Amino acid sequence: MVGSALLLLILRNMCCKVFFVRFLALCSGWIPSTAGSFYNATTAVTEKEATHGPIHTCGKEETIQGGYIYWPEYRTEGSTMTYMCPKGMRAYPLSWRLCEKSGQWSPLRNAYGERPASAKCIAVTCLRPTNFEYGFIYPQKSVYNINDTVTFVCDSGYKLMGSTTRTCLFNGQWSGKMSLCLTEEYMCPNPGTPVGGKREGKYFEVFSTVEYSCGNYELRGSSIRQCLPSGKWSGVEPRCERWIQFDRTEDLQTELLILDSHIRDSDRKSEDKELYPMSGKQHMVFFLVDASKNVGAENFDRSLKFVIKVVQKFSSHNTTVIFGVITFGLTLTIKVKIEDKWSAKEVIEVLKTVSYNELLRQQTPGNIVMAAQEVFNVVKKEKEMENTKCTVVIIVSGMGTSTMTRARATMQHIADHLLQSKSELDVLAIGIGDISKKHLESLVPLQLMREEQAQQHAFYLPYYQDLENIFEGITNHVRDKEFSTCGVQGELRQGPIGRIFGGRSSAQGDWPWQVYVVSHVSSAGYKMTQDNTCGGSVIGRRWILSAAHCFDKETGVYQPEEIKIFLGSTKYYTSSDPGIKVERIIQHEKWNSTTWDYDIALLKLATPLQYSEAIRPVCLPCSEEVADLILSPIGSWSESCSYQENLLTVTRRDELEKQLIGYVAGWGYIYSNRKTTNLQHTLVNIMPTHICNIQRHSIKFTENMFCARGNKSDACKGDSGGPLVMKVRNRWIQVGIVSFGKFEECGKEDFMGFYTNVPHMMSWIQSKITD
Repeated sequence: MVGSALLLLILRNMCCKVFFVRFLALCSGWIPSTAGSFYNATTAVTEKEATHGPIHTCGKEETIQGGYIYWPEYRTEGSTMTYMCPKGMRAYPLSWRLCEKSGQWSPLRNAYGERPASAKCIAVTCLRPTNFEYGFIYPQKSVYNINDTVTFVCDSGYKLMGSTTRTCLFNGQWSGKMSLCLTEEYMCPNPGTPVGGKREGKYFEVFSTVEYSCGNYELRGSSIRQCLPSGKWSGVEPRCERWIQFDRTEDLQTELLILDSHIRDSDRKSEDKELYPMSGKQHMVFFLVDASKNVGAENFDRSLKFVIKVVQKFSSHNTTVIFGVITFGLTLTIKVKIEDKWSAKEVIEVLKTVSYNELLRQQTPGNIVMAAQEVFNVVKKEKEMENTKCTVVIIVSGMGTSTMTRARATMQHIADHLLQSKSELDVLAIGIGDISKKHLESLVPLQLMREEQAQQHAFYLPYYQDLENIFEGITNHVRDKEFSTCGVQGELRQGPIGRIFGGRSSAQGDWPWQVYVVSHVSSAGYKMTQDNTCGGSVIGRRWILSAAHCFDKETGVYQPEEIKIFLGSTKYYTSSDPGIKVERIIQHEKWNSTTWDYDIALLKLATPLQYSEAIRPVCLPCSEEVADLILSPIGSWSESCSYQENLLTVTRRDELEKQLIGYVAGWGYIYSNRKTTNLQHTLVNIMPTHICNIQRHSIKFTENMFCARGNKSDACKGDSGGPLVMKVRNRWIQVGIVSFGKFEECGKEDFMGFYTNVPHMMSWIQSKITD
């Protein structure tokens, strides 16, 4: 216990003063094994026999009802036997047992104090859906087994949001989204109530809070959430669970890939922190690996292999990542001094020399004083680091209540410190096997659970073997699927970052759906002017979305052969670029060049696009893809689309205003008399309707439009037809099309711009796109 406390003190000081660490010591006496690789049972037996004489071997009399046992190669002290069960079942009361020095397997007792006479596989079940406000659920059952399905129905006058039906999955969690019945409109949508839980709080105005509880079950996610000015709820959606339920490996893999993308994006240099929050940040990733006696040799070996795979993945980018690896048990021993500078390759080589057997031998209170003092001496010499992202990945399989309490207090101290500096903290707590979920969740500082984010911080897995599936998924992740997934930014980086009057330059891959539309093409080529260039967006392999006015000319409408499309680059085009041919131009039938109403058009390409990192589609509202991003009412398509339109483009409700922000990009004018040679972008705020007064002759504001304003920036000539996009859960949705400005001259007075309302036009878009 003393060792654990000092370990946590050391971690606190390191994360508060992270800049000087290249590699935090492999603690707890990491001594290279004879073979120079991971813990080896054969070597361990030989070493023990030479030192202590004959070794006691644990027997093979143990059984598990309904499953089988995965035996270690050598059943000696520190090795583990694992209870294996069929899919949809869990080993009870625990997942594995250790061979103790006496030659007996460790007691059949779990973290919840349960101690049955024998082990067995029990069926995983889902919690009963109860407390469904303003509706009912059928069928009603006392127990919901794997593959059971329930249906949610709202009372008369209420609309269902989330999932109409949900199915009990193999891990004991319900499929789909939280189901709830929509009441009156508020600033934030109804946050709902998790299955098996209760919610306190019925008002959802800005800064209102709701609080959740789970009774006898474990609450995971945020216990308190607040309605933010953006119209979103803070924190992580809560859920209630029993110990038998667990997370999917895909969920943890997703969060690790998000962290990997943050590391990848930090090599760009940009002052646009809204769009690129990771720009220029230094990343430090600390792995806290449980090396206590209850882990076992084989499981510890799997932990280190997982860490190695993640280190390899995170170090595969141009950005330098500082890694620290800490093992915690009873004592600490520093193998590598924290001021040493280690590459990822050197980190991995040292990890391969760790002997779990030696770690257990050295766990005595007498070794800790000198090691702790050495760490603190180095800490005092170093200065505080700014602009650093510190990520702590904790891999733990079981800790006592007092140790967990100190761990929680330490993580909270780190969070409090980082709030006062420019550093950031993220935590991924991975609990495996016999561990209390309440203790696992307590390792995540409250600040992380209350901020506006959708990410999960704590993950619970039944076996250490599950870590192998996760890192294999990371290593073999195929990004080709992401190319066709809408609203995903690319990975290519070819220069500095940044409408686009007064905007910033964009890098390759920032807006992979952005296209450059050139009209008035003839056999003699074409010349770029403000009159024949527009923007557009990729919405399908053969479809480009743009503005109707881009295709008008004095004698009528341009013919398809007079239009060329360019995409996949941020650079200004020349007549030598062949471009992509257009097969058909579709302007809205009600487009009026006098009133500028219905300013929308579709271009059908002559040949399908090949998606890549530089060419990807943007998400469209009211589509199947966006259904996973935005919780919408169940019912007719028009009802759902109307709800999304209100959520994405309407900022005013009575006297309150939501803060809706988006980005617009283009190759138009950046000053009154000069165009850009590189794609530009800027941040704009969608404004309340009453502010959208138009000071241009014959133009009347209609429901097909909305207005937005930037900070001394705006769309200008040449940007027309380009998309205004909004980020929702790390994906980009197009909500507007650049149409016209409040004044003839770009950047005059309040920089107001007007946009075609894409959600309002989705029924027309879908009626035209038939393939």
